[in-house]
Amino acid sequence: MRHEKNNRKYFYVRCFIPIAFAQVTINGKELPKHLPPEVFWSGKGVGGLIMMIINPAILIFILLFAVVFWLLMLIHATKHPIESKPLWIIIILLFGILGAVIYYFAVKRKFSQSPQTPPSASAV
Repeated sequence: MRHEKNNRKYFYVRCFIPIAFAQVTINGKELPKHLPPEVFWSGKGVGGLIMMIINPAILIFILLFAVVFWLLMLIHATKHPIESKPLWIIIILLFGILGAVIYYFAVKRKFSQSPQTPPSASAV
């Protein structure tokens, strides 16, 4: 069994190491084997162009999601009858997204799971 694992490991080494160190020639000019990271992050080449477009879009999406989540947790804390309401509102306001995540796991999930009785019509 151990011999089979070693053979498998050496198979991968024999197959993929030459690919990793292959020399590429374009228009008669040899490209370097290892491109520096600046090529992909400084806006040079197609990789840089893609990263300049995708990175801000992903960051904006994550930021919008976090702000909406924070607002939803803050609204939930202000509108529902929970224990230590002022404390939770202060935690959400002071700690931002982290406070909203803590509130979600500590209060909101339990609040959503408990059955809520609707107000009776005779109370009106």
